[in-house]
Formats: sequence, structure tokens, C-alpha cells
Amino acid sequence: MKWMKKATCTLLAGLCLIPAASAAGTGNLSAEGAKAYLDILDAAQDPLGIAWMTQEQGILTDLYSGLAAARLIDFDGDGIPELYLCASDNPDMPLKQHVYTWDGAKIIDLQAPESVSNFANDLSPEYLIYEDTQKAYLVDGHEVMNGGVVTYYSKKGDKLQAALQYTDAEAENPDGTWVAHACTLDGKPVSYEELSQTLQAFTAGMETYEQSFWWTVGEYNNPEPVILETIRQLKEVAQPTATVSTAKVTLDGKPVKLDAYTIAGNNYFKLRDLAAALNGTSKQFDVAWNSTQNRIDLTSGLSYSGTQPIASLLTNQPAMPASAAVWLDGKALSLKAYTIADYTYFKLRDLGQAMDFAVGWENGTVILDTAKPYSE
Repeated sequence: MKWMKKATCTLLAGLCLIPAASAAGTGNLSAEGAKAYLDILDAAQDPLGIAWMTQEQGILTDLYSGLAAARLIDFDGDGIPELYLCASDNPDMPLKQHVYTWDGAKIIDLQAPESVSNFANDLSPEYLIYEDTQKAYLVDGHEVMNGGVVTYYSKKGDKLQAALQYTDAEAENPDGTWVAHACTLDGKPVSYEELSQTLQAFTAGMETYEQSFWWTVGEYNNPEPVILETIRQLKEVAQPTATVSTAKVTLDGKPVKLDAYTIAGNNYFKLRDLAAALNGTSKQFDVAWNSTQNRIDLTSGLSYSGTQPIASLLTNQPAMPASAAVWLDGKALSLKAYTIADYTYFKLRDLGQAMDFAVGWENGTVILDTAKPYSE
């Protein structure tokens, strides 16, 4: 049958590869970005969940629906991966694909072609992505053997833009043989050999990730393991474990006792604990809650007017990104913070930079020096 022949691998598409378990990983994605990606994936699972299979789709049976694909792919090599997903909330509707990016403050939809490709055959939708450390391509195309346009998309700014386009038309004779290829590359006629060489060079050395949404291709085609691994990676960043800091702390050469947690190699402290410790130094500051503006106001130069810290019996805890608004002398600060055991802890180096005191590390000791300016 014609459709069975079209379901076989093609040289140009480079298909029939078993999907790898993961792609770019989380890279330098922030906890806030990971949380935003998780929110998108949660929404994509409603109401069908992960990899829900339909029962009838024309000549094919058991096409995946629900959240059917989720990968982290770094399309522009900046160290912050994009989120690629395919999903449908209705078993009678086709899958739709999206590529999202986190710009440090918000999610941006890169406006990928919504319809999922079927470049390996005329029936089953699937995706194909190439990636290396510098770039990635989302390959989009339909009915390649009938001459449909195939586009390699890459990230440019806040959109996916075409990096290469080709067509490869074939026709079947009555006796079942196939006629020669009629090919174009970026709108210009080329031979099949020229096109093949160009495409192979274009993706040379790149990892290949592909997934058919037709389960009958083989048991390896189940998308759920890749989806769950993507979710696990994002949760690891968005909901890290805060471990009790074992580091000693000195302030201007004297030991101080401060509750602290360590997350991804950085120490986090409570604002009021640090304010109490810095009281009487040139870097002292007061802490007050501004109920009108719903924010924390810090005032440099004032002695700390709050209560003294009480040592707690700390244990390792899950941490959640916190979006506390903190202002210093009437100006907003950008401080990385986590909520841990119902308290907000702030990254020590961010506080050192804001208050302009030195933060150092030596032999398991955090060294705070108010006589020296902050430096990286």
C-alpha cells in the first residue's frame, strides 16, 4: 500500500531513530522560568492528561492526544532552554505544537507552526528536532513525498524564523516504481544529490530528537517517559531542596550565628537576621513592611528596629521561588529569594551587592566585611 511505503524512513528526514530520554536539560533556566514552564505543562494536560490515546483516527488507530510531547531544547544556544510541546485537549482534534521561551521575566510564545508535521508519511503526525550546543532546528513539513514545503526553524529574537526550506516531490507509477525526485532548496531547483548533501551538512554533528504519535510504529514510541523526564527536570529547578548550611559565618572578623540554607551552591539568609547582624556597622539598615505598597522597605543607615533573631532547629526543606517585592531607599531591588518552611530567604550575594559589603568564602567560612565594597 502507498501509505505503508511512505511510513518508511527517508534519507532527507533522517527518521526512525529511537527518541533520546532528554535534550538540552535545564541549563541556566531560573526557578521562576522552570515554574512557568511547569504551569504551561499542567494546563496542557487538561482534561486528558499525559499521552492519552484515541481509539479511532481513520486508517490509523491509537493516536496520542492530551499532552503528547514535552522537551527542553535550547534553540539559540544561550544556555536557557525553550519548551517544546504538543498537546490536544480533545481526542477528536489534532495535536497542536508550541515553542515557549523564558526571557527572565515572562513567558513568550515563539509562534511555531501550530500543525504538527507528518513529513515521514501522509498520515501520522510527528516532530523532528536537531540540536547542538549553539543552535537547534524544528523541522516543519507535510507530505514531503508529494512535494510539500519543509522548513527548518530556529530561534531569532522572540520568534522562530526559517533557516532553510526545501521541497522533494516524488510520484508513484502504476507498476509501483517511483520516479526521480524534483527538488528545490530555498526556492531554487537543485538535484536530489545536492539537496541531500546540503541537508546532511546543515545538521552535521547535531543530536536528533523525533517522535511519532502513532503508537503502532513500535512500543518505543510511547512519549510518556520523555514527558515525565522533562517534568522531573523542571521540578528539580522550580522546587529545589534547601539544605541546612554547614558553613560558619564571620562578620568583620567576628563569628556570628545566622540561620542559613544552601541552594545550588549559594547561601540564603533572612533579611531581618542579616539586618540584626549588621546593626552598628557602616552597612546597617532597617526593615519595615509597607502595607500600602505591599512590599518590604529597607532603609540604609538606620539601626535595625525589629526583634533579634532566635536560633531555629533547621532541617532540609523544599524551596519555592518567592516574588517578594523589596525596595532599598525608595528603589526596587532584584533579589533572588525562596520560601522555605514559611520564611523568605534571600541570596546572600544579592544582599551584599545591594548593601555594598564584601561577601567572601574561605575554608568553609562565609566572610562578610563591611569595610570592603562588594565585588564578584
